[in-house]
Amino acid sequence: MRKNMKKIYLIDSENVNDAWVELLPVLEGGDRITVFYTDKSPHMCYQHVIALLEKEREIRFIKCFEGNNALDFQLVSELGYMLCEMPDYEYVIVSNDTGFDAIVKYWEKRGRKVSRIKGRECRAVAKKASEKQPVYEETKGTVSFEAEEGETFIASCAGEPGELAESEEPGESGELREPEESAVAEADLSKEPEGADELTDIFKANGSEDAAGEAQLVCDMLHVISLHKMALFHNALTCMFDQKTGDEVYAYIKKHRADYIAAPGAYISKKKERERYYIGLALSANGLPAEMAQELHKILYSIPKKELKSLNNAIIKKYGRDEGAKYYAVLKKHLKVIGKL
Repeated sequence: MRKNMKKIYLIDSENVNDAWVELLPVLEGGDRITVFYTDKSPHMCYQHVIALLEKEREIRFIKCFEGNNALDFQLVSELGYMLCEMPDYEYVIVSNDTGFDAIVKYWEKRGRKVSRIKGRECRAVAKKASEKQPVYEETKGTVSFEAEEGETFIASCAGEPGELAESEEPGESGELREPEESAVAEADLSKEPEGADELTDIFKANGSEDAAGEAQLVCDMLHVISLHKMALFHNALTCMFDQKTGDEVYAYIKKHRADYIAAPGAYISKKKERERYYIGLALSANGLPAEMAQELHKILYSIPKKELKSLNNAIIKKYGRDEGAKYYAVLKKHLKVIGKL
């Protein structure tokens, strides 16, 4: 198999949100991206839409039929078709779903170049690639879609009335209230933090099995938590990680705050979008599918009594006791942070 093969990235958008956009600047000529999406796929931020339009790369969007694991099956079907029609490419599945690993092993055993990366690994992959190749000039391109007539892919990031408030009390009867939207200054998130490797080292020192991924998660949190709210950021870190790791990461970010205000990406301006994005990160950090964030967020707002007991009952009713208990544990742990986003 020849070296430097052209790559095709197959994106599980329900699972990795729009983290795959980080790959755009370092795609080589002939590389392609195919994004599989449904109505349940998280919305893209305008900053990432702009990034799409500024890159002259082949990006294909496939609207999938919906059902239990339906997107996954369609992605795998398309992968098999592509391997037959375009055998000289390397294929990279971008998903946090470990279920795809069986597909990777199946094709590797047959001598085909297929792999999987997590959504939060995209930036690390892009950074590594950028060190080996020149930066492309930014030229406007087109984006192709496979969708039903009249449907649009880009969903608005506009917020909705009645934002979620912080729980007054973390106990079982803590009540959720509806606050007024507060003005939050947008951060300039256009540069790579200079101390990214040092941040990774903190996680390594604390025994992380995915230090680069967890360092990336910290950067992803900056899409929804302004560093003008350091106390909130500290609370979020200790919820995402253990107390010791959270404290150490917080101390490091506080010391290098100027670098991380300039982290890659874009601060999400609408509160409900921030809440959904953050829930997705919390789910992913706990080994749960990030695509469930949108549905869990709906449940959070749909319960008639904004109480933890009501929330627990609603989630268990929807997902069953075993699966529901996992989702509830994550939401309960992060509820105060979600309320202050």
